[in-house]
Amino acid sequence: MPPRSLRLAAILSAALLVGACTPDPLAEVAVSDLEGYWVVDTALGETNRISPAVRFKVTSKGAKKFIEAQASFHRKSQTQGEWGNAFTPVTQAGKPMATGESRVVTLVMEEGHYTGAVPPEELLHNPAFSDVHVLVFIRVGSSSWVKMGEVDAERRLGTHALEAR
Repeated sequence: MPPRSLRLAAILSAALLVGACTPDPLAEVAVSDLEGYWVVDTALGETNRISPAVRFKVTSKGAKKFIEAQASFHRKSQTQGEWGNAFTPVTQAGKPMATGESRVVTLVMEEGHYTGAVPPEELLHNPAFSDVHVLVFIRVGSSSWVKMGEVDAERRLGTHALEAR
């Protein structure tokens, strides 16, 4: 059996190799053009529903692994916990983005809504309405989730990109 110092050196070397193999999302991708807003969900009978959404661009800096995006939605009126979240793959397994390639990602919170029997635009002006703050996370391959940005959901229906059309 090798001396204790050699075993310890081997264990530390293995740990460094494993750490070196884990992608760093900050080095692998860039997130830009973050925009928070509200979308109109499918009405339930006479009840209209709106949900917060976030839209952003993911650009590969050379990521060769699977990329995933996640958003955490927080009501500003609540000091603890998230209101809801959303998740989507950015790439398909085995089909990485080319270096410099960008993709637009849209995440809509599905489990929480503001509802009412008024037009969706009026829901944004209800006295009980609480503004929402959105945190955006990216994971590359087996990496941990890394916060890549944050934005408030503007009190507006639809993205600014729709205005440009």
